[in-house]
Amino acid sequence: MANDLQKQSDEIRNIGREADTDTGFQQMIKYKKGEYWSNEEEIPLGTRFIAHCIGWTKSWVHFENRTVVERRNYSVAKGDKVPERDQIPNNDPAAWPYGLNGKEKADPWVLQYLLPLEDQDTGEVMIFVGSSFGGRRAVGEVCSAYARYAAKQEAGKIAGQPIIELQATTFPTRNYGDVDRPMFKIVGWDEGETKQAELNLDDSDSGGGRAEMNDEIPF
Repeated sequence: MANDLQKQSDEIRNIGREADTDTGFQQMIKYKKGEYWSNEEEIPLGTRFIAHCIGWTKSWVHFENRTVVERRNYSVAKGDKVPERDQIPNNDPAAWPYGLNGKEKADPWVLQYLLPLEDQDTGEVMIFVGSSFGGRRAVGEVCSAYARYAAKQEAGKIAGQPIIELQATTFPTRNYGDVDRPMFKIVGWDEGETKQAELNLDDSDSGGGRAEMNDEIPF
């Protein structure tokens, strides 16, 4: 049991260390209009992954000319405090650049939720990136379910990470009606039989990869 607990501690440290590294993620998953995409390839609904909630990271991302110029990462598992918007630079809306429509100014900082997802079959780890309200909500829901599940485990027992299916749903809005959003349907719990997951980072990709790390570039 001690060895198992040490293994989980090592996994948490490994995931946290890599998530804090300011490099480009080699492969990410983005959600667009009811579909999941990675490297311009669609991932079918129903595809299963192990959601490594212990790797949940919140990230304030600064864009200039549609390119990431700064990323500030905060590990949820480590208890990092995520600053409010008024605690980071560029607080004057009058100085913001124009958004995609060219008519309205847009905040150059975007809050993203990053969640490592491990392919059940191949063991490959990709990063789901959510910057829209719906994307962040999907990450928050599955991580909340994991926290409740883990809290019910016996003392000293390792809580398995959730096994999820990629699904799509909608949520109502006042101005736009029902809006598509991602949903991670929990279908089981991984009890440590799969290999240790590590965030797959490509140190050589410090430019283009980082610019891809968003599901909705604001401008």
